[in-house]
Amino acid sequence: MFRKTALCLLSGAAAFAVVVAGTPAQAVTLKVSSCLAKNHDYTEAFLDTFYNSVNAEKTDLTLRYIGGPEVTPRQKQAPALKRGLIDIITCPTPYYGGILSEARLPGMHNKSLEEMRANGAMDMLQTAWNKGLNAQILAWVHFKGQIFFMYTR
Repeated sequence: MFRKTALCLLSGAAAFAVVVAGTPAQAVTLKVSSCLAKNHDYTEAFLDTFYNSVNAEKTDLTLRYIGGPEVTPRQKQAPALKRGLIDIITCPTPYYGGILSEARLPGMHNKSLEEMRANGAMDMLQTAWNKGLNAQILAWVHFKGQIFFMYTR
């Protein structure tokens, strides 16, 4: 029988989460959702690099994109992940800061991922995601050269 455990992928402003685990002999299809529209850069990058790559492999794991915010509202995707209703989400972490206060931390660090792994910060984030979302961080994607603009009046 497949035992499900949540896993999570982070991206600078977006997070990917997944529910996966079990015996390799059983086929499984995981439901994938995104907080951003399917044609958003973050969602397209996730679908191109992760989703399509997994589905291209000849394994017992298949991913099925069920839709984005038109199917499950942004702020409800992380609670749905935590309850096991969605298996993978790609979602900006602030959307689920209300149920996981540590979700704001990925945007507030000044260390490289290598330093965060070495100094234990990633282990602390893993613990927080596991406790708060029933999730594990799989990867952290950051787009170099990404520029944010702030406008004031």
